[in-house]
Amino acid sequence: MSYGDVVVQRVRDSVDDEYQEQIAHQSASVGMQYNMLMGTAASQRWMKRRAPRPRYARLSPQEWIVGVPLIGVMLAGILVRAYDGDLWTAAGMVTGGVLGGFAGAWFGNRAANYTRAQDERRLEAALED
Repeated sequence: MSYGDVVVQRVRDSVDDEYQEQIAHQSASVGMQYNMLMGTAASQRWMKRRAPRPRYARLSPQEWIVGVPLIGVMLAGILVRAYDGDLWTAAGMVTGGVLGGFAGAWFGNRAANYTRAQDERRLEAALED
């Protein structure tokens, strides 16, 4: 199974039915027509009118196995090379980055779940009208 297949399966796992999956893929097509941040915003805006936005995607074990050491190498490089060898400043920067990453992942998960529930309520209310 290729990485592309894993990504497609992750989209399937984050939605409830085939219609939501189709909308997620179509919104990715819409997003490809714009630059990076604008593409994400356009994709999300387009999708939320048609189906609830997907759940927060979790990384696979293989992605963790590859990603954690690579992030460790990156952080070690920053720690060693930053600020002309002043390890206290570099250690503070690395610690802040790691804590910020964890906080972003935690809040991102909560925000994605809240947004999906809000989309579901809004779309169900529109169907009742």
